[in-house]
Amino acid sequence: MIVRELVTRLGFDADQRQAQNYERTLADIRRTARRAAMAVGALAAGSFELSRRIANAGNEVAKGAVEVGMAADEYQRLSFAIGQVTRLSGREANRALERLNETIGRARTEGGRYVEDLQRVGITQEEIENGTL
Repeated sequence: MIVRELVTRLGFDADQRQAQNYERTLADIRRTARRAAMAVGALAAGSFELSRRIANAGNEVAKGAVEVGMAADEYQRLSFAIGQVTRLSGREANRALERLNETIGRARTEGGRYVEDLQRVGITQEEIENGTL
């Protein structure tokens, strides 16, 4: 439409088929540009969502580490391992780590059955006393 209007206004005599080809080409370019803009928008939205999820995961690791009482990197490794081996959810793994930490603390202060519980899962008295778990 644009090409034909220009040709008419400028007073050129043009082949209608050629004008229609130009118009189709321009329409294709506009469609492609719109699709590219939509793809860039979707990519930006996806990138934002990924960043948000990464930030949330970092916050969950930090919060879980504080709750359990260990360094964040140790907590993250242990939580991942627990999830892989047991298929527990993040919250369930966190609770399991909390209970383990409580048991280790009680084994150090109270001994007795807490030490025995830990020994049943392969943690030695020396590891409990030295804190080398």
